[in-house]
Amino acid sequence: MTSQQFVAMQDALAPHLARPHVKVAPILTSWQLDNPANDATDFDAWIDPALFADGTYSFFGFDSYVTPYDRVPLVKARLHGLGLDDVPLGIGEFNSQDAAELRKAVGFATDPRVIVACFWDSGQWYPLTPAREDAFKSILTQSRVQH
Repeated sequence: MTSQQFVAMQDALAPHLARPHVKVAPILTSWQLDNPANDATDFDAWIDPALFADGTYSFFGFDSYVTPYDRVPLVKARLHGLGLDDVPLGIGEFNSQDAAELRKAVGFATDPRVIVACFWDSGQWYPLTPAREDAFKSILTQSRVQH
């Protein structure tokens, strides 16, 4: 699916899904954020700011599997370029291959724009070692975290 097809699908479908009790958002995948060289041009192509402006979208979502917390400032900067400074963020899935990177995800819990973050770990790629488990537990101790 191209970015144009993705935006066309969102334009056609999202308004029919948005309701007061149903929150709708685009969720971009990690690969759309992986290349800083694609920074504005590629990222912008996947988002229709009009769906935020008219209230159809409630937040902006993304997945991140390698350096999750480093993605938040990147996403904020890209959304800023679209004039979307106040849009809440949802991290659909996040993970990291080492405990030090995963520990940075504590920042999700203290960032007021992040309204939801889902830790994903199938154990298939990154075994839940004691160090990674301790890092994950440090996220759960944050006051904003509900589990």
